[in-house]
Amino acid sequence: MGVYTTRADKVVTSISLVLIVSSMILLLSPSGFGIIPSPPHATVYRTMVYWTSEKTTIQLANIGDADVEIIKLTLQAGSKSSDVTAYVSGTTIKAKTGMNLVELRWPNSFDAIWTPGQQYIFKFELQGGAELSFTEIAPANGQNPPNYNETVEVELVEENWGTDYVDLILTNKGSVTGNITSVTFKTGDGWQVITQYTRPACDLPVNLPPDTSVTLHIFNFNYAYDTEYIFTLHIGDGTITKTVTINSPQIPELNVEFSTRTGGVDVSLSCALEVIVTQVRVADQNFAMNENVSQQPKTIPLNFSVLLGRMYNFTFTYHRGESEWTTSKTYTTESPLGVLTWAKYTWDDGTTSLVVAFSVGESVTVEKVCLGWGSGIGVDITANCSPLEFLYGTPYTDFYVNFPNRAAENVFDHTSYWLIFELTDGRKIWVEVGD
Repeated sequence: MGVYTTRADKVVTSISLVLIVSSMILLLSPSGFGIIPSPPHATVYRTMVYWTSEKTTIQLANIGDADVEIIKLTLQAGSKSSDVTAYVSGTTIKAKTGMNLVELRWPNSFDAIWTPGQQYIFKFELQGGAELSFTEIAPANGQNPPNYNETVEVELVEENWGTDYVDLILTNKGSVTGNITSVTFKTGDGWQVITQYTRPACDLPVNLPPDTSVTLHIFNFNYAYDTEYIFTLHIGDGTITKTVTINSPQIPELNVEFSTRTGGVDVSLSCALEVIVTQVRVADQNFAMNENVSQQPKTIPLNFSVLLGRMYNFTFTYHRGESEWTTSKTYTTESPLGVLTWAKYTWDDGTTSLVVAFSVGESVTVEKVCLGWGSGIGVDITANCSPLEFLYGTPYTDFYVNFPNRAAENVFDHTSYWLIFELTDGRKIWVEVGD
């Protein structure tokens, strides 16, 4: 009579009792309405039924974390009903398994052989009082498809990753249509069954016509980046499996370019994958945001009291789906003054000088100069400085900080210093000199 394969709506059950009725889940305990006991529990649904002249095989998946026993199977057709438990093998439904095969042998207490085209009701009583019931129509004569073992050859064409899903593009190199009836995957923590009720999830079955490409859409998938995933596709009655090994995308790199402006810094962001930037930290300030960033560069202004010529560390927080990363970039703001050389001198008259040779990118006038070292706040030394005007177009400008009595001032005992020039237009320039 051949092999016949069919699929009905999935039914979920647990040790207490879980029924799906009109897409609603009703939770019962054996004694009536109550709270479902805490795990471990079994969650069972039927994936497919296929028929031969000697047996009817029901494929059950158990995505729970506990095994469950079949206590009784009742077969019904019309007004006729019979307990056929004695003719059933494979009565233990293993946890986290999509390939539990329950076989009902013919002949049995119901009949000598199943009737083609007859509607049968299968009623399973499970350990703990749970029930699983579904209807199947036995195949009519001449409708039995070829054996899956000989005709279905599945190959992976490509994979497409989204923020919370992966699409496996598959092709069937065989000669007849097959079905993917269940999917399992692992990353190293053991195998996990994927169904439309799990996370990740997948609507099954997926038909595989010959010589065509189909998409297996696995969604609600909080995958880890830069990780190897192994998917096993169970085809037809489960005697054919296809193992697919793929790698999730690399952690997306955030590309950053900087530009200095009055009152802050502009950052231009781009990324090969679409991400959301939620925070930038710089100069002890947090800038909260919710910016979508993709391959097209996006400019984000960051307003803070910027010192020209100073190096800043920028830390960016961004995420894609449920994965979040941080990356740090350094940037030295653009300054009209560049240090060429520096030196310390003690003259014969006791005068001590710090001399800095500056390159000048534009003409500026200095209103105030502060000198400091280490983490100190600095002191106003404007009266000790000359010149206070830097003219663009000169090869270099020597800038002097003069102290008449080194012993009294005691500021040149350090090996490095910083200067802050406050310009008449409000800008501030940071200059570091020293070893």
